[in-house]
Amino acid sequence: MEEAETGSSSPAAEEQPTSSHNGSLGIPQKSCRICGDTALNMNFGAVSCESCKAFFRRNAVKAKQLLCPFENACNIDIESRRWCQHCRMKKCIDMGMKKELIQKGKRPIGDCDADMSSVNGEPSSPPPETSSAPSSQSSVSPRPPSKKIKIKTESSSITSRTTTAVVPAETLQVMLGSTSGLSVSSPSPSAESFSSVNSNGDAALLDGCDLEVLCSFEKEKVVELIRANEEMIESNPSEDTVAVRRQENVRLVDVINMTDIAIRRLIKMCKRISGFKSLIQEDQISLLKGACFEMMILRAVTHYNLEKDCWRGPLETMIKVDVLKEARGNCYEEIKAFIHSFAPELRKDERLLLILGAITLFHPGRPTLEMRGQVAAQQSLYYFILHSYIRAKYGKGGLGTTEQLYMQMTAKVDLLHLLNDRHISMFMEVNPKDVEPLLIEIFDLKMAVANTQKL
Repeated sequence: MEEAETGSSSPAAEEQPTSSHNGSLGIPQKSCRICGDTALNMNFGAVSCESCKAFFRRNAVKAKQLLCPFENACNIDIESRRWCQHCRMKKCIDMGMKKELIQKGKRPIGDCDADMSSVNGEPSSPPPETSSAPSSQSSVSPRPPSKKIKIKTESSSITSRTTTAVVPAETLQVMLGSTSGLSVSSPSPSAESFSSVNSNGDAALLDGCDLEVLCSFEKEKVVELIRANEEMIESNPSEDTVAVRRQENVRLVDVINMTDIAIRRLIKMCKRISGFKSLIQEDQISLLKGACFEMMILRAVTHYNLEKDCWRGPLETMIKVDVLKEARGNCYEEIKAFIHSFAPELRKDERLLLILGAITLFHPGRPTLEMRGQVAAQQSLYYFILHSYIRAKYGKGGLGTTEQLYMQMTAKVDLLHLLNDRHISMFMEVNPKDVEPLLIEIFDLKMAVANTQKL
């Protein structure tokens, strides 16, 4: 029994105690030999935390092979321990854990380490390739986080920053408002909550996927995106919006101002994504400013009508793609080529495009990020989910291998960033007086407004 291992006099057990909130209770604190987290006991032959204990007990006796999606040399610590089961298991064994010490009949069932006790929405480990995967290590794999991600944690005593300036009623700060991060009242999802994907009927949202491939945490995250996307559904469009969409000659400025409505809904959608809510408000604003145009392009993919070369809107309204010809450069040609680069089956796969949107949203390269490590961790999580989802949905299809399709999708994320850099200028070319205030803030048109006012 693992409890019998407590109190062993091995060198691992003699580590110096680390300070923690339990120190005042007289409980000796040690560091986990695997990840460095707080440990109390010897488990299966090594001093380890409860998370690594549960991980080893769950996976050491399984027959399936654990594969490293990186280079078989991952640094395992509190933040990164969930990213690679192979290297975590190797370190468990290297530190002295023995599967012979696991009591038979008490190992839990499940393919994912569902311990979600960490702060700041630390993601669960993605599932490794099963033994059915090729034995040779593929060069194409989910993009790893940095070798050692340092997620910046914030004290719960920190309050959101205030400003003495007069804030317009429709600014991003007001719209994000109560969703600024650091909320300590929302507990991390537990293993029990993951089972709700099946119990409450949400499994129907994953119809067409091999559910055995996706672990419970991945299912939960995909369902979260689907539920959040409900905010993007324009069930009651305004009369003005419909009138514009029914015009015979819709101008580029009309389309840009219609983007205002989509961005408002996009903000509401992001507020329902747990990883986004865990960030401070300044970082939320930075991510939204950087990703809005890219996420709008992805939305254009799923609403594209190939036969009529237009975008579908509510109440059977249509917007011709050639309205983009009014923009300078090759905006029309390049965005249309991007849309056509998706196979028809992929254009209709809203779940796939939502995952790509999440990867785009959590781009750690956005400027002025304070919690950059946490943003990078969230993006890496969605890269893993993308890989697993492709394997679950298209693993047996005719669109190529999982790795080929995954590589195509990650290339499209890179292309989105390029399209953003090249064509965001279309918003600068319209008269700021004709643009909604939210768009002026999102696309930093304040300078253009100031110049217009001087004229």
